[in-house]
Amino acid sequence: MTRTVNPIKDTELKIITNNFAQVVENAGLKLTKPRIALAKALEESTDHPDAGELIIRTKLPTCSVYRNLRLFEEHDLIERVEFDDGRARFEIKKEIHGHLVDVSTGQIVEFDNVKLKAYVAKLTGELGYDLLDYKIQIYATPSKKKESKK
Repeated sequence: MTRTVNPIKDTELKIITNNFAQVVENAGLKLTKPRIALAKALEESTDHPDAGELIIRTKLPTCSVYRNLRLFEEHDLIERVEFDDGRARFEIKKEIHGHLVDVSTGQIVEFDNVKLKAYVAKLTGELGYDLLDYKIQIYATPSKKKESKK
């Protein structure tokens, strides 16, 4: 049986992204207690939690977390982000942005750069393509200059 996915447009997502539970409901998913708990955990996370971390934060059964993460992904509400540590992490779907991974601590820093977006769009066009999406992951260590300022 094929499920019809009812993705939310980017403009709608920006308007109500402060309340991810509302986004879930607008996508046509019933707001169950597990979905509300998972939506809240994702909305409040300042990191990029994996399923195990979400199980701990929500105190939900493992199967419930995995099932609802899959549903959220199918409805294009969250994004799976995979870094070199082999763990699938999750974040609420939002505007295109990049990730910088501090390889010495594992900290993940999100960044947004208008010039970078413009360059990627220009490069894609010069190569004869229409840009649909892109992902940027930078792996770095703290700069020696930054450390000496401390």
